[in-house]
Amino acid sequence: MDDFTVKEQSFSKKSWVLSISSFVLIQIVFLTMEFTGWIPNLKDIDGTVFGKIAGYTFMEDWFNFYETPYFNVCTFIFGIVLLSHGLIGALRDVFSK
Repeated sequence: MDDFTVKEQSFSKKSWVLSISSFVLIQIVFLTMEFTGWIPNLKDIDGTVFGKIAGYTFMEDWFNFYETPYFNVCTFIFGIVLLSHGLIGALRDVFSK
């Protein structure tokens, strides 16, 4: 029983590091697409769920990072999902030691 040791996970394989790095990678892709003009030919988002979210005054006034409303909505959703998981995991990892 004394030979059993718990190996720590490497820093790059922790789930919260992967969440934050994937969010940053998505933002780099969005910025590259916005600056080069290689925006996908998407259907009009009016009348869809994305269109309703993009039409909120919060999204139009405060959360307007990109010219394309589709990228703003995706950034908002990915920010809620990935950044919340990353920040909670990082705080849990810091305060557990």
